[in-house]
Amino acid sequence: ILQYISKLEGIPYLWGGKSSFGYDCSGLIQIISFMANYNLPRDCSMQIESGKLAPIQSSDILRGDLVYFSLEGNVDHVGIFLNKIDFIHSSGCVKINSTSKESNMYDSRLCDNIYDYYRFKP
Repeated sequence: ILQYISKLEGIPYLWGGKSSFGYDCSGLIQIISFMANYNLPRDCSMQIESGKLAPIQSSDILRGDLVYFSLEGNVDHVGIFLNKIDFIHSSGCVKINSTSKESNMYDSRLCDNIYDYYRFKP
């Protein structure tokens, strides 16, 4: 599934989108989770309240874990980790960013607003 996700890089952002015509962040995660036999709700805030995800510590991040972001206290963005520091998400287009300040893919606008990290429950 993560190999498939990497092929989506560059697809444009489309509000409400969840196809090769375009993805928004939660639509991307909803499609990815569906491919892994998890049925997540459509919106970010609903995904973390669905009971299908368990919060984890940043030190425990594994490939396939989710990172949610908030703005002014509202969860409004999500990405999925490709490794311990790099995640793919849809913002402008499907792209890879990093939580590591040492990476040239670090985006402080996002990473300064991390809400929490989650893993799919077994």
